[in-house]
Amino acid sequence: MNDPPTASQDDSIRNSVSRGVGRLTSAFGNLFGR
Repeated sequence: MNDPPTASQDDSIRNSVSRGVGRLTSAFGNLFGR
């Protein structure tokens, strides 16, 4: 059973989203972490 191509796309999208979230989190931490 092979996963549909949309699954791989979903994974890449999730990875990019988690990356952006981590960036935003670190940015907010720098702003409010003073």
